[in-house]
Amino acid sequence: MWYDRFGDPAKKGETGELQQKLLEQGVAYEGRFMAQFLKDRDVTTIAARDWDTACVETRAAMKAGAGVIYQGRLRTKHYEGIPDLLMRRPGK
Repeated sequence: MWYDRFGDPAKKGETGELQQKLLEQGVAYEGRFMAQFLKDRDVTTIAARDWDTACVETRAAMKAGAGVIYQGRLRTKHYEGIPDLLMRRPGK
C-alpha cells in the first residue's frame, strides 16, 4: 500500500475495496491518536515530500533540539525510513 500511495504511479496496482477501507480507517485512527498524543507537546512536522529536503530538515530539527519530530526522514548508507515520531531523550 505504501508503494501505491508514494511510489512510481506507473507501477501502481488497483486498490481493492477492502484495501481502501483499511487504508482510510488507518489514516483516520492515526490522525485521532496523534492529535491526542501531541496535544500538549511542541512538535516539529517535516512536511517536505522530497527525500533529500526532508532529510536535511529532519537533521536540522534534531540539531536545533526539537523535542518531537513528526514524519521525519532518516537516511544512512544502508537504510532509509520515515519514523512516525522522533522524540528527544537525554543522553548521547
